[in-house]
Amino acid sequence: MVNDLYASLGPTQELHATFLEVLGANTRDLLTGAPVKVGETKFSTIALNGASEHHCATAAAFMQTSERALSYRRTVATLKNDTSSRSHAITKITVRETDPTKCAAGVTDGVMYLVDLAGSERAADRAAHGAEQLAEAKQINTSLMTLKDCIKNRAASGSAHRHVPYRQSPLTLILRDVFEFATTRPVRCVMCCCVSPLAADASHSINSLRYAQSMMTAPRTMTLTKDKHDPQGWSHERACSWLNVVSKGTLSAADLLPNPGDNGLTLSKLSEAEFIERATASGAIGMKKAKDYHTKLWTMVADARTRQRKAKMGARRPTERAEEFDKYFQQQMANHVAEQEQKL
Repeated sequence: MVNDLYASLGPTQELHATFLEVLGANTRDLLTGAPVKVGETKFSTIALNGASEHHCATAAAFMQTSERALSYRRTVATLKNDTSSRSHAITKITVRETDPTKCAAGVTDGVMYLVDLAGSERAADRAAHGAEQLAEAKQINTSLMTLKDCIKNRAASGSAHRHVPYRQSPLTLILRDVFEFATTRPVRCVMCCCVSPLAADASHSINSLRYAQSMMTAPRTMTLTKDKHDPQGWSHERACSWLNVVSKGTLSAADLLPNPGDNGLTLSKLSEAEFIERATASGAIGMKKAKDYHTKLWTMVADARTRQRKAKMGARRPTERAEEFDKYFQQQMANHVAEQEQKL
């Protein structure tokens, strides 16, 4: 995957990587060991406060950094596995555009999450665990139950409104866009299951396949139409035009958006104090007027967010495709069981 990814990078694109470990409600950076706080920003993006980001110039550099990071992941020998993972590992890959012209036009980062889940453990699997391993197993199972609830509610049909509790765990919050019914950018999810041919592990394998089946039958994530009235999506030219129109030419776009790569999102991210400072730098307007313009900008941001929220809520509807696939899957399972019984 890494070789293919680097082969597809453009001349002005860079790849950055972040390596995380999630255990229960705790998240840490694998390379620095620092705690990471997972949250949502006022711009509805996921923030990983405290996480380090590493620029990997080549595929070999990425693999070297990845292997070093994952070597710090918690593992321990158990009755089931000599190197049992004691946490969930997450690799965040960000493809970043460095061309200021493209950034000004609204080109955003491409993001990929690679998640390796720790396996759930039953009572029999924890028979020889010490106190620390028992505590870890409890946290692992708790986060996996939250993930299960998110998958179940995301794939549920027959209800006009469905709540997906992805905020209950850092693991599912990081993967928020996978569980949303509608997003502002295209989202894809690929799920790989580990199954075992051993009869003793049949129940584990079936549970894993049920997870995958639920994701397969879930309604597809809708991509919302870009809101032309949302300042966060404006290009450099559109943002400058708005500043000129709203102030009747008294605001200096060069003071508020001085860099070639600045756009509407850059303008929206300015704090009120910084916006006022830049707006009054030329002396053409006073502090009160500058504050009024900032209020108008953020009124547009808030209105756009309200429209987006309504659109997302409207996307939470049942689909016939999910029900049909579920019936097909259940019938196939019943036919398989009948064939096995006949052989016995």
